[in-house]
Amino acid sequence: MRISTVLFLEAMLCTILADRVVALAIVAIIGFEAVKIAKKSIDTLMEKRIPEVEKIVIEEASKHNKILRIHDVNARNLGGYYIVESTIHLPHTLTLKEAHKVAHELEERVRKRNPKIVKLLVHIEPEDED
Repeated sequence: MRISTVLFLEAMLCTILADRVVALAIVAIIGFEAVKIAKKSIDTLMEKRIPEVEKIVIEEASKHNKILRIHDVNARNLGGYYIVESTIHLPHTLTLKEAHKVAHELEERVRKRNPKIVKLLVHIEPEDED
């Protein structure tokens, strides 16, 4: 009888210890996931820049033969989608219609590379003759 009582108590202590270890592991997993979710939400709220999206815009602009320069590229997250702003410099000899066409072509090229870009605001500046 005494041996069975000792074995019973030992089994109970082992179970309690294992239960606590598993509980701590679950708490750690939940905590880690909560931090990941919070970081992603804070990045969105703070409009964190997204360099990989900005790079796409810069690459596509550099491929276009009428875009002389691009700068002030700023991409930000909007609920899983992206909004991008940029400034391009075009030859001052282009008409407004031609400049608009270049900006529209840039938008189309960028959206083909990343369909999550829902808005691309392109500010157009004329490049001086110099």
